[in-house]
Amino acid sequence: MRPNFTRSVVTYVDLHFSNLFFHLNFWFVASLCSPPCLLVLNTSDVLAVDYKTAAVRSIISGLTRAVAIDVHFSLGFIFWSDEVERNIKRFRIDAASTTTVITGIGVCDGLAVDWRALKLYWTDTTYNTISVSDLDGNSQSTLILVGYDHPKAINLDLDSGFMIWTDWGANPKIERALLNGSQRFAIVTTNLYWPNGIELDRGNKRIVWVDAGFERVESIDYNGNNRQLLYQQQNLHPFDAALIPPFLFITARVALNEFYQLDAASGNELRSFGINGEQLLGIVPYDSSRQPSGICAV
Repeated sequence: MRPNFTRSVVTYVDLHFSNLFFHLNFWFVASLCSPPCLLVLNTSDVLAVDYKTAAVRSIISGLTRAVAIDVHFSLGFIFWSDEVERNIKRFRIDAASTTTVITGIGVCDGLAVDWRALKLYWTDTTYNTISVSDLDGNSQSTLILVGYDHPKAINLDLDSGFMIWTDWGANPKIERALLNGSQRFAIVTTNLYWPNGIELDRGNKRIVWVDAGFERVESIDYNGNNRQLLYQQQNLHPFDAALIPPFLFITARVALNEFYQLDAASGNELRSFGINGEQLLGIVPYDSSRQPSGICAV
């Protein structure tokens, strides 16, 4: 039998380019920051923050007014929304290129990446909707029309099949639904003022949110039980939250320090510092453990 040299060559080439992509992607990730780290928006830049050393550097600049951010770690994508340009953009790390993937929307204050199904979810406070598309912005559909409410931040628990979002409507609340938009359930409906950013402790099935009106950080389980006050400070005006166990990170818009590191379990403040006097908005962990390919996320 003659050996299949064509198959051998193709296999070698595939392996070669796969290894090349891995090394290139690793190089770009390493130059971005050393995971686990944080990506933070200051409206005009995407900043990489090494919370262990407090080192900060800009990795994407010249943005108009970037508000919400999320990533697809394994594909090397960074997504953000711009509330002035009314669009959502995607940065490809290995190519250092930016693409506008969603246009013609209203103000988007929240977006979330489904890293398994390769979908992008976003809120729209102008048209009061929650929508979904693929990661290229195609196959767009509106999942939830919330009427007179104003959906803000959104996050996903793929293992539980939930999207969970905050709402600034006349009756502020935190809601959940299945990923297709069905089976809406109001988790928190009382003692809310301006619920801003939201983070999920997926392992413990708990929601962490920041309230800019009540100047505090709270948590609750997915069914609306066991509510806990984690942190409160006058003139904090918190905007967003990110979890890298055992730490919880908070961005604040008007506080003396704009970046806070808390103990995720107790809410105790471990440290806080300013970042060049900037107004910090969206924040997201940059870490592979946050987006596992299998079941059970952090």
